Amino acid sequence: MLTALIRVSGVPHARCKTHPIVLALKHDGVLLFHRDFIHMTTADVDALQCKKSGTLVPLELNFKMILRAFLAFCHHQSHKQRGGVNILDSTVGQFLNFRNSEHDPSKDIAPWGPAIANNKRSSGLE
Repeated sequence: MLTALIRVSGVPHARCKTHPIVLALKHDGVLLFHRDFIHMTTADVDALQCKKSGTLVPLELNFKMILRAFLAFCHHQSHKQRGGVNILDSTVGQFLNFRNSEHDPSKDIAPWGPAIANNKRSSGLE
Protein backbone atom coordinates (compact mmCIF):
# COMPACT_ATOMS: atom_id res chain seq x y z
CA MET A 1 0.00 0.00 0.00
CA LEU A 2 2.80 2.41 0.88
CA THR A 3 4.61 1.62 -2.34
CA ALA A 4 1.53 2.44 -4.42
CA LEU A 5 0.98 5.73 -2.60
CA ILE A 6 4.61 6.73 -3.11
CA ARG A 7 5.10 5.57 -6.70
CA VAL A 8 1.74 6.53 -8.17
CA SER A 9 -0.07 9.15 -6.10
CA GLY A 10 3.04 11.13 -5.19
CA VAL A 11 3.20 10.82 -1.41
CA PRO A 12 6.77 11.96 -0.65
CA HIS A 13 9.02 9.01 0.22
CA ALA A 14 10.64 10.93 3.07
CA ARG A 15 7.23 11.37 4.74
CA CYS A 16 5.71 8.00 3.89
CA LYS A 17 5.38 6.90 7.52
CA THR A 18 4.12 10.26 8.83
CA HIS A 19 2.04 11.57 5.91
CA PRO A 20 -1.58 12.31 6.94
CA ILE A 21 -2.97 10.01 4.20
CA VAL A 22 -0.86 7.11 5.43
CA LEU A 23 -1.75 7.78 9.06
CA ALA A 24 -5.48 8.00 8.28
CA LEU A 25 -5.47 4.76 6.29
CA LYS A 26 -3.52 3.00 9.03
CA HIS A 27 -5.89 4.30 11.72
CA ASP A 28 -8.84 2.93 9.72
CA GLY A 29 -7.15 -0.47 9.30
CA VAL A 30 -6.47 -0.03 5.59
CA LEU A 31 -3.12 -1.76 5.26
CA LEU A 32 -3.21 -3.81 2.06
CA PHE A 33 -4.04 -2.57 -1.42
CA HIS A 34 -6.13 -5.50 -2.74
CA ARG A 35 -7.67 -6.58 0.55
CA ASP A 36 -8.54 -3.17 1.99
CA PHE A 37 -7.97 -0.08 -0.14
CA ILE A 38 -9.54 -1.15 -3.42
CA HIS A 39 -12.85 -1.87 -1.67
CA MET A 40 -13.20 1.61 -0.19
CA THR A 41 -16.02 3.91 -1.27
CA THR A 42 -16.35 7.68 -1.30
CA ALA A 43 -17.99 7.55 2.14
CA ASP A 44 -15.09 5.47 3.48
CA VAL A 45 -12.55 8.05 2.27
CA ASP A 46 -14.62 10.96 3.58
CA ALA A 47 -14.79 9.33 7.04
CA LEU A 48 -11.00 8.95 7.40
CA GLN A 49 -9.37 10.50 10.45
CA CYS A 50 -5.81 10.85 11.66
CA LYS A 51 -4.08 12.08 14.79
CA LYS A 52 -2.78 15.62 14.71
CA SER A 53 -0.97 16.83 17.82
CA GLY A 54 -2.41 13.85 19.68
CA THR A 55 -6.03 14.60 18.74
CA LEU A 56 -8.06 12.55 16.27
CA VAL A 57 -9.23 14.89 13.50
CA PRO A 58 -10.82 14.42 10.06
CA LEU A 59 -8.34 14.00 7.23
CA GLU A 60 -7.85 17.37 5.50
CA LEU A 61 -9.96 17.91 2.39
CA ASN A 62 -6.98 18.23 0.03
CA PHE A 63 -5.71 14.81 1.16
CA LYS A 64 -9.20 13.30 0.83
CA MET A 65 -9.37 14.62 -2.73
CA ILE A 66 -5.99 13.09 -3.60
CA LEU A 67 -7.04 9.77 -2.08
CA ARG A 68 -10.43 9.81 -3.83
CA ALA A 69 -8.73 10.54 -7.15
CA PHE A 70 -6.20 7.76 -6.56
CA LEU A 71 -8.96 5.27 -5.73
CA ALA A 72 -10.96 6.33 -8.78
CA PHE A 73 -7.79 6.00 -10.89
CA CYS A 74 -7.29 2.42 -9.66
CA HIS A 75 -10.85 1.50 -10.65
CA HIS A 76 -10.46 3.34 -13.97
CA GLN A 77 -7.31 1.36 -14.79
CA SER A 78 -9.01 -1.91 -13.81
CA HIS A 79 -12.04 -1.12 -15.96
CA LYS A 80 -9.81 -0.13 -18.88
CA GLN A 81 -7.94 -3.44 -18.67
CA ARG A 82 -11.14 -5.40 -17.96
CA GLY A 83 -9.89 -6.93 -14.75
CA GLY A 84 -7.11 -6.99 -12.24
CA VAL A 85 -4.41 -4.42 -12.52
CA ASN A 86 -0.99 -4.02 -10.98
CA ILE A 87 -1.21 -0.38 -9.97
CA LEU A 88 2.57 -0.26 -9.62
CA ASP A 89 2.76 -0.48 -13.42
CA SER A 90 1.15 2.98 -13.51
CA THR A 91 3.12 6.20 -13.23
CA VAL A 92 2.64 9.46 -11.37
CA GLY A 93 2.15 11.08 -14.79
CA GLN A 94 -0.70 8.75 -15.68
CA PHE A 95 -2.35 9.41 -12.32
CA LEU A 96 -1.95 13.18 -12.64
CA ASN A 97 -3.31 13.11 -16.20
CA PHE A 98 -6.36 11.14 -15.01
CA ARG A 99 -6.84 13.41 -12.00
CA ASN A 100 -6.62 16.60 -14.06
CA SER A 101 -8.53 15.57 -17.18
CA GLU A 102 -10.84 12.60 -16.54
CA HIS A 103 -11.62 12.38 -12.83
CA ASP A 104 -14.91 13.92 -11.68
CA PRO A 105 -14.60 14.58 -7.93
CA SER A 106 -18.36 15.07 -7.63
CA LYS A 107 -19.04 11.43 -8.60
CA ASP A 108 -19.16 8.70 -5.98
CA ILE A 109 -16.49 6.04 -6.19
CA ALA A 110 -17.92 2.59 -6.60
CA PRO A 111 -15.75 -0.50 -6.82
CA TRP A 112 -15.74 -1.98 -10.32
CA GLY A 113 -16.27 -5.62 -11.27
CA PRO A 114 -15.11 -8.27 -8.79
CA ALA A 115 -14.47 -5.63 -6.13
CA ILE A 116 -18.21 -4.98 -5.88
CA ALA A 117 -18.92 -8.52 -4.70
CA ASN A 118 -16.18 -8.26 -2.10
CA ASN A 119 -17.03 -4.82 -0.72
CA LYS A 120 -17.66 -5.56 2.94
CA ARG A 121 -16.38 -2.27 4.31
CA SER A 122 -19.51 -0.17 3.73
CA SER A 123 -22.06 -2.94 3.90
CA GLY A 124 -21.30 -3.82 7.50
CA LEU A 125 -20.63 -7.47 6.65
CA GLU A 126 -17.11 -7.59 8.11
